[in-house]
Formats: sequence, C-alpha cells, structure tokens
Amino acid sequence: MAAQKRIATLDWLRAVAVGLVLFRHMPYWDGGFPDFMNVLLKPLHQAGWAGVDLFFVLSGFLVSGLLFREYQKRKQVRIGRFLTRRGLKIYPQFYALIIVSCVVELMLGNELTWKQMAAELLFIQNYAGGYLGHTWSLGVEEHFYIGVALAIGWLGLRSKRNGGQPFKGVISGCLLVMGTCLALRCFTAWSSTFTHHTHVTPTHLRIDSLAFGVLLSYLYAFKKTQMMRWVHRQRPMMLATAIAMVSPAFFLGYETLYMHTVGFTLLALGSGGFLLLMLDMSDNAPAQSKKTRFTPVMKGIAIIGANSYGIYLWHYPMLHWGLQFSRTVGKNVLPYHVELVIYFVMSIASGILITRLVEKPVLMWRDRYFPSNDKLPTQIDQAGAPLQTGNAETFKQAA
Repeated sequence: MAAQKRIATLDWLRAVAVGLVLFRHMPYWDGGFPDFMNVLLKPLHQAGWAGVDLFFVLSGFLVSGLLFREYQKRKQVRIGRFLTRRGLKIYPQFYALIIVSCVVELMLGNELTWKQMAAELLFIQNYAGGYLGHTWSLGVEEHFYIGVALAIGWLGLRSKRNGGQPFKGVISGCLLVMGTCLALRCFTAWSSTFTHHTHVTPTHLRIDSLAFGVLLSYLYAFKKTQMMRWVHRQRPMMLATAIAMVSPAFFLGYETLYMHTVGFTLLALGSGGFLLLMLDMSDNAPAQSKKTRFTPVMKGIAIIGANSYGIYLWHYPMLHWGLQFSRTVGKNVLPYHVELVIYFVMSIASGILITRLVEKPVLMWRDRYFPSNDKLPTQIDQAGAPLQTGNAETFKQAA
C-alpha cells in the first residue's frame, strides 16, 4: 500500500508537542549543568505540560476534519465506521502499554488495584485515577471522539432530513463548549482546593481545547479560502498574539490560579494560532523553502511528529524502567546529561519501534477491511459533479 502523503508542517507541530511533554517529564537535574543549559532547560521543563494542550487542539482539528470531509464526500457521517477506525488506531498501542506495564510492575513488586486497572481500560482514568501518570489525556480524547462523532453525525442527519445547511451550528456550539469549560474551571477553582486530579484532568474542564480545534476544522473544511487568505495577511499579528498567549506557561505552573482558569483557554487559542500558521506555511511557502522540509534534520523532526502518539505513550515507562535499568548497569555513576540523552533516545526509539511493530500491522488490516473514504465511491451532487472536499492530505494525518 502506498504511503499517504503527510503535511510536514503539522508533523513538526506534533513533534513540538511531544517534545514539550518529554521535557516536562525529564529526570530532575541536580544543578550539574552549566548556567546556560539551566537557562534553556528550566523553561522547557516548566512549560512542558502545555504540550498536551497543543495535542488537544491538533486532535480536535484533525479528527473532526475526518468527519467533515466524509460528509463533504458522501453526504453522510457513519459514526460506527469512524469509531471503529479510531479504535483500531488508538487501542492496540494503548492496551499493549497496559499489558506491559502490569507485567513489569508486578515483577518489580509494585501494587496494582482493580480500580486503577478498570479506570485505565475503560478510559475513565482522568476521573477515577489510573496507575499511569500520563494517560489521563487519552481519557479526555476518548470522550471527545465519541462526543464529536455523535454531534457531527446528528447535525449531518438533521441537515439531510430538513434540507438545511449542514453544520451551521458548529461555531456557536464550539464557542458554547469553550465558554462553559472556562466557567466550570473558574467555579472549580473558587469552590475547592487545587489538585491535579480535580482541576486539570477532568474532561468537562479540558475539552474546550478540542472544541477550538473543531471550530478551526469546520472553517478549514467549509471556508478554507477565506480563512487562509485572512491568516496569510495577518501572519505577523497572529504570530505575536500566539506567542503572547502561550508564553505564561514558561513562567507559571498549571497549579497557579491564572493558568488553570483563563490560562488554559488562552493556551488553546495560542495553539490554534500556531496551527493556522503551520497550515499557511504549508500552503504558501516558496518552492525553494519547501525543499528544506526534506533535509535530514527536518525529516527527522517530521518522523518524530508522525510517531508522536507512540512516543507519548512509551516515554513514561522509559523514564521509570529504562532509567532504572541504565542506572543499574551504570552503577549509578552516569552523569546527569548522559541520563538525559538516554531518556530522550529511549523514549523516541521505543515509540517509533512499537508503532511499527504494533500499530502499523493493525492499520494495514484496518485499511483493508474498513477503508478510508478515499477508497470508497464519491457521492455525486445533483449537477453530476463530485462534491468538493477540503485538503485531503491535511485530515489524513488523523486517520
């Protein structure tokens, strides 16, 4: 099967997101770095948690784009097929991680409870509490997949029945979700003492970032020309605004009142700004500039982005088990900068390797028995012409 063409700039953005997460969870340093290294590492460690917010906006944009594109192509949204394809993309590596984690934790003599196991397996770890510290974001995304499929499917069906304009309520619906999440975060901050589990991980407090991605996806799918023309004209202002919106994360932790209320909203908006700028770069970069995307360094960054899901999943075990093994082999005398390199190399390598061993074969099987819309007949409009769709390659990256 021929490889699908990917948008390099979006893979770069994914690489930034997973890179931030790796910096957030990197081993704590002991002050052994020169000052210039500390100046670089401390802000990256401080802001690393914001990589999840960038992932949320990207997921909202790309995943809802698959649904919008299906409606454009076939005049219907098949919820069951969408969720089946999503599940075959997400579940294999995740459940492989759960199995490996259980085996290793039991071998190490650590205790696992049935409550933790059930929370992980049912994707409610962001409410009930799992035993892996980073999988809460997958719970948020899983709830989003189900919700957005039902919402867009219902809107498409309603439009088909009454002959109205499809998805005209998407923008107002997304803005309502974003406003509601902000209000709930403010109420939670006012009514209870901050904890990560109550103020950061619940879906009803974090799904606004995904909703903003859906809003941008709708505009890109149905109003692409107008939106991207405006983005191209406003690039300097948009870049400055996006930087201003995300920059507090480099100085303030999510435990601060500002960040876990208004700050999350501004992070979503800033992340969306960077997403639009990357799309503009892909559409409008001169031919000579486009060649640089395939230099070894940029190609390597794109590979990291393309495998970001696997890297995100497996970096946490590499942090705990991998470093424990390297410290045992190194007899606890390895310099910190060596441990840091080992952590990054193991995280990236394991994510890429397990993606190829576990995810790729499943996706080949999936694409054979549950092919994407590109392999299915195109719906023909009343004039006899194929229905227009947005940028196919853009949304393929979520498939």
